[in-house]
Amino acid sequence: MADTVDMTAGSNAFSLGGGMVRISNSIDLQAAQDANTAAGGGTFVSSDIIQCLDIPANMFVLNVFSKIKTASVATTLTATVGDGDDPNGWDASIDLEGAAGTVGYAIGGTDAYSTTNGRLYSAADTIDLVLTVSAITSLGAVDLVALCFDPTYV
Repeated sequence: MADTVDMTAGSNAFSLGGGMVRISNSIDLQAAQDANTAAGGGTFVSSDIIQCLDIPANMFVLNVFSKIKTASVATTLTATVGDGDDPNGWDASIDLEGAAGTVGYAIGGTDAYSTTNGRLYSAADTIDLVLTVSAITSLGAVDLVALCFDPTYV
């Protein structure tokens, strides 16, 4: 059974004006694994979930971006970017071993939520990373950013 670790505490929302909102968080993958271990889950394995961004109810997310801050070292360490309904709705695969500065995002025709021009979250949810893991040597960090619109803005 997959473990879920909540790393949304660092998640923050910043108004861009006119109802546009940027929700972002920097995820230290070693800190996430340490939190998972402290909760009884142990070191990361495939299908483990890291909750990264808190998305409030009634927020329309246009796209989610990932940026490798520090590369991890492993035989395999990738993740999908999604939510509770579709674990890869925002990005089918990001390489957490990628070079620092590597950016990923939902691509139309490939990633479900981009193909539908975004997603309205009628209930609060989280943007998550679902891991695929093999032989981790060291864990890096990844930044996640959701570009959103608050349709209740007046």
